[in-house]
Amino acid sequence: PRPRPTQAQGSICRTFAPAVQPNNSAASAMQYRSGFHRRGVAGEISRVLKPGGTLVFVDSLQMGDRPGWDGLLEAFPVRFHEPYFRGYALDDLDGLFNAAGLGAEAQSLAFLSKVMVRRKAG
Repeated sequence: PRPRPTQAQGSICRTFAPAVQPNNSAASAMQYRSGFHRRGVAGEISRVLKPGGTLVFVDSLQMGDRPGWDGLLEAFPVRFHEPYFRGYALDDLDGLFNAAGLGAEAQSLAFLSKVMVRRKAG
């Protein structure tokens, strides 16, 4: 079965689902992988992180991340029955994270993945 959200262990929270359980400002660092197509995730992450806390976000590439690869990203939801992927691939992640108070620290691409490091204001 798919892992469910975990309580903050020490000051690090690892989650694989959109709704996390720890109290507000419980974690100084958070790792998040996949499933970002669900609305409200950025706000939940911000709620759980302490001011100055760090998010390491890993998910798929998005449209425009790698020149010439958009066709591959467009085919993915059709070939692998991922109905939410197209919405995610077009989302403005910077806008969503910034609106939740999670400022950009670093970003890199790793083959078909995007890695973003964000920091909560404060």
